[in-house]
Amino acid sequence: MFYYLIIVLISIGAAFFSGLLGIGGGIILIPSYLYLLPLLGFDHFSVNAITGIAATQAMAGGFFAFKNHSKFEAVNKKVANKVALFAIPGAIAGTVVSKYLSGKQLLFVYLVILTLAGLSVLLPESVIREENSTYKLKNPILVNFIIFVSTSISSAMGFGGAVNFIPILNHFYKLPIKSSISTVTYLIVITTLVTFLGKLFLGLVPFKLILLIVVGSAVGAWFGTKISRALSSHVLKIILFLVVLIIWIRIFITYIN
Repeated sequence: MFYYLIIVLISIGAAFFSGLLGIGGGIILIPSYLYLLPLLGFDHFSVNAITGIAATQAMAGGFFAFKNHSKFEAVNKKVANKVALFAIPGAIAGTVVSKYLSGKQLLFVYLVILTLAGLSVLLPESVIREENSTYKLKNPILVNFIIFVSTSISSAMGFGGAVNFIPILNHFYKLPIKSSISTVTYLIVITTLVTFLGKLFLGLVPFKLILLIVVGSAVGAWFGTKISRALSSHVLKIILFLVVLIIWIRIFITYIN
C-alpha cells in the first residue's frame, strides 16, 4: 500500500510542475524513480523502463495541465500548431532512437536536455504584443530544425520536449512567459501522445501504474496551474532554473559514477 501511495505522490509532484511551469513532468519523475524509490527500499527501475513511465506521466500530466490552463484562454493554438508540424516528427524519431540507447546513453541525453533548458532560462524574456503579431519567424529553417532536434532528444527520455518549448516560444515566437507556459501544455498533449504510443509499441508502458499516475496527475496539475497564474513571470523563471540546476547536479553525479 505504501508503495502505491509513493507512486501517486510522485505523480502529483510531477504533474504539479506541469501545471506550474508547463514542463511535462518527466524532469521531476525521472530522478524520483531513479533515487527516491530505491532510497525507500523498493525495487530499482532501469532507465529504459523509467522512460516508459515518464511518457505515461507526461501525457497524463500534460493533458490535465492543458485543461486547466485553457480555462484562462492563454493557450495560443495558432503558434502551437506551427510548432507541432516539426515537433511530431521529432517525437517519432526520438522514440525510435531510444530503443537503441543504453541506460547511460539515455542519462547523457537527459543531461543535454537539462543543460539546454537551464541555459535557455537565463536568456532575457522577449515579447511583443500578441494581438499585432503574425508570428512569422526570421529564420524558419533554423528554428524548425531546433524544434525537431530538441523534441527528438526529449522524446528519447519519454517526454515531449516541453522544457525546451518554453524558450522557443518566448524567444522565436515572442510569446510572453506565461502564455508560453500555457501554450506548451497544449503542445505536450500532442507530442507526448506520440511518445506514449512509441513506448507502448516498445513494451515500456507500465499498465499496473497507469491509474495511479492519472489520479496523481489530475490533482497535481490542478494545484500547479492555480499557483502558476498567481506568480509573476520572473518568479516562474527562477523556479524553473533552480529545479533544472538541482536535478542536473544529481544526474551528473550518477552519470560519472
